[in-house]
Amino acid sequence: MIRLNASGIKMDTPCVLTVGKFESVHLGHQKLFSEVLRLSKELNLPSGAVTFDPHPNMLFGSPDYRPLFTAAERAYIMEGLGLDYMLVFPFDAAFAAQSPEEFCAKLFNNLNAAAVVVGEGFRFGKNGAGTPEILRREAARHSAAHKHTGTNDIHDASRQNMARVLVIPHQSTDGGEKVSTSDIRKLITNRELEKAAEVMGFPFFIMGTVTHGKQIGRTMGFPTVNLLTARDKLLPPDGVYATRTFLGDKSFRSITNIGVRPTVQQTTLPGETASRTVESFLIGFNGDLYNTSLRTEFLRFIRPEKKFANIDELRAQITKDIESLCKRARRMTKNRMKNVKNNTTKKNGTNTDIMSLLVPFSFSRMKYLIPF
Repeated sequence: MIRLNASGIKMDTPCVLTVGKFESVHLGHQKLFSEVLRLSKELNLPSGAVTFDPHPNMLFGSPDYRPLFTAAERAYIMEGLGLDYMLVFPFDAAFAAQSPEEFCAKLFNNLNAAAVVVGEGFRFGKNGAGTPEILRREAARHSAAHKHTGTNDIHDASRQNMARVLVIPHQSTDGGEKVSTSDIRKLITNRELEKAAEVMGFPFFIMGTVTHGKQIGRTMGFPTVNLLTARDKLLPPDGVYATRTFLGDKSFRSITNIGVRPTVQQTTLPGETASRTVESFLIGFNGDLYNTSLRTEFLRFIRPEKKFANIDELRAQITKDIESLCKRARRMTKNRMKNVKNNTTKKNGTNTDIMSLLVPFSFSRMKYLIPF
């Protein structure tokens, strides 16, 4: 996928686009992407997502607002879903002040949108005055700028070379709940990671670079990696989590602590606060990961961070946490293999595709593209 600064560029090739903040890239957003990909294939045009950085809420919302995923993390997800472009508009007060018509001019003229897919709640332009209806009107007005090949009878387009606008209804979970980023944020901050994964369609994760720590874990027999994450990203509350860490195409079960490490943290000066860190112990890994980029998925909350009386108590608790994690993983794997084997045998009398169904999570297997 190609990531471009959308400000001031002129796309030579017409493309199929969707527009939004896409903070959580949840199931509703994925539905938009799947429609973009479908139209892209049908019209034989590139696909892309138009988004904004920094997150608009960081300008107009709370000054300490932290998005669920950084622009780089959203790009990672979008690439995994198969989009060709991520077009990022730098978001500032001047950009926010433009009228809906001005934004549409950028969309249909500069970015050469031949089709645009949005949700029914999509709003844009100054004070959110732009609506899907205005988008349709502006699409018709800018239609003459688009010359592309392929079928011309998609949806309700009534004349050749008309820029299409497809509006997707709000998406709901299997339980009938509306999918929203604000609800996902609440789930993350409440440590309800498994529920958040259901609504997003994938586990919450962080991406970062391994940096040098104090190597206290190594002296305890649990060498950890300290992950340097973006400062403008929402993290789960302090605590210990069952995680899965990806190193290239390999994944490792891991246990991750977010917090200030109260048992080993040096005393701070009056008025200072202890630094918050993210560190993981990768089960079964042995090696040097300094300056390596990692992705860590948060699967389940284990316990709050706690100050122990001494290092020995901390070591004993970490051992207990890891043993519990491994025991649970073995039990779940055993049950899953049993269920897959039974289901596969019922279908075709063999179990030849068991391992293919147990491969690590891949963004190419999201709900609206290839069901789990």
